[in-house]
Amino acid sequence: MDLNISFSEISGKLVNDPIRWHLIKKATGYLLVATFCVLAVWFTTGHLYKSLYSVNKLLTQQDSKVLAVTNAEINEILQLVSKQAELITEKPKSFGDEVQVRTERVDNPFVPLVQPKPAEKPQEKVEQTAPSPQNQLKLEGIARVGQEFLIIIADANGNSQVLSEGEVFNGWKLTKVTEKEVRLTKGKQSLMLAWEGK
Repeated sequence: MDLNISFSEISGKLVNDPIRWHLIKKATGYLLVATFCVLAVWFTTGHLYKSLYSVNKLLTQQDSKVLAVTNAEINEILQLVSKQAELITEKPKSFGDEVQVRTERVDNPFVPLVQPKPAEKPQEKVEQTAPSPQNQLKLEGIARVGQEFLIIIADANGNSQVLSEGEVFNGWKLTKVTEKEVRLTKGKQSLMLAWEGK
């Protein structure tokens, strides 16, 4: 087996075989694209890293001094404001019955500290009226037994009773019964209840 093959023999075989030549061109193209992508990502991440983590190089020494002085002034102002807030909350003052002092956080400059006391509204007395008879009684059913009608009536507590004409339930007397409605009376009051069932 002879391993001494010259470059011209290899290139001649590749050029003469179009399938191999096409595959080599395709593989070389993919390899170049992949190499370019890797280099682009490496270059971009390197620049991003340098720009994000080298802020000190962007600031001059004079800029650093200005930032330090500004930071110190802000800290002084915050300490003064917090001391004033402590004084306000420690010593609430009263200006009489017509004015109230509200202690708010100093952070909100739009909330006034002194506001007039809201006028007290007189409480209205609500008269408790007895529930209407229609809310007290409910017609549960009507049945016809021979010539006579029987009804089932219930009160608001769930107590129920079977009545025929002339009988009394919770002080209400059953005075008239038809297939669709009943009439009950209690003293001068009269109540009509309609049957909504089948």
